[in-house]
Amino acid sequence: MVIPLIIGLFCRVYLILNCPTIYYFDAYTYLDAALKLLNNGSVKFSIGFPFVFTLASAIKTLSPILGTIDASRVFSTGCSLLIIYILYRFGEIIGGKVLGTLIAIIASIEPYFISYAIVPHNDVFTIMVALLTLWLARSNWRYRFVICPLLFFSAVLTRPEFYVIFIIPLILLLSHRLRSHNLKKKSIFVVYLTTIYILPFILLLLFIVGSYTRFSIVERIVLFPTQELLINTAQIIFIFSGDFLANLTFALLPAITVMMLILSTVASVETIPTKRVPIAVRLSSLKEIKSVFCSYKALLVLSFLVAFIVALATISVYAYSYKIVDGEILVNFSLTPRYIILPRIILAFAFAYPFSWVIKKCLVE
Repeated sequence: MVIPLIIGLFCRVYLILNCPTIYYFDAYTYLDAALKLLNNGSVKFSIGFPFVFTLASAIKTLSPILGTIDASRVFSTGCSLLIIYILYRFGEIIGGKVLGTLIAIIASIEPYFISYAIVPHNDVFTIMVALLTLWLARSNWRYRFVICPLLFFSAVLTRPEFYVIFIIPLILLLSHRLRSHNLKKKSIFVVYLTTIYILPFILLLLFIVGSYTRFSIVERIVLFPTQELLINTAQIIFIFSGDFLANLTFALLPAITVMMLILSTVASVETIPTKRVPIAVRLSSLKEIKSVFCSYKALLVLSFLVAFIVALATISVYAYSYKIVDGEILVNFSLTPRYIILPRIILAFAFAYPFSWVIKKCLVE
């Protein structure tokens, strides 16, 4: 675990030393809002407020030692290193320390992730909070049902599209340990989900997000997820170089990984999550097969797969700029790099798994 963190820290410090100024306009906007909050307490509670509040708190703590700009950069860098650590822990659960280390290394050197990790921008902060929410949701911590909503809506109030991307994985991981509970507890859980996660989002949609863009959310979902935009988004996410074969390899790795994970999950006959001691399961009935595919490993893989697919669709709906000329919507097919940080980070799992499998085989032999 130490190696990925050292690599990630080195890349970020190197870029900070070679870029003495902040190079994103939006970062100055957030920094200005944080300073206004610190100086006179005036800030509008709207989208981005959780990030501005947290950034202001970090600046207040660190600026006497580092100064305002460097304090904001240390805060952003810290968020990015926490992401690397969480990815390592997820990878460790899915495929062991080798997979966790490879995932963390790939994430730590992703160019756009590094670029946005040294400026006070909300992207890295939001991804960190969202992944931390998923990490707590899969735990058996008794307070997770209280802390997870606070973290989750901190991410959503900062970046509203994260609700759509992470709500399904969050429900999957929260409900995992309730499979063996009685109907009463399951009913309470449904009421909890509706009250805590569904109703607040409806209010958020009506009163905040509704005025965020020219089209309402429903209108964008109807108009923007065209085949052309989806293909363009996928191409941007999977293009890592100018070489066709290299890009094709990167595009095939996720499909190979999904197949390998399914085969590995069945072959290894995962433990039943509610037991501390591994129990061998024979695949002789539907119930036993279900117990295998509802294991930690399978659920985590499914959660990240769902998050990636929904992220691809959400970017196509949410992230493209457009203009209306003579009643026709003209979409600009360029995409701001910050929107593809999350899909690229999720793809780190797909890129790392086959290589971790080969490394483990070589070590055994």
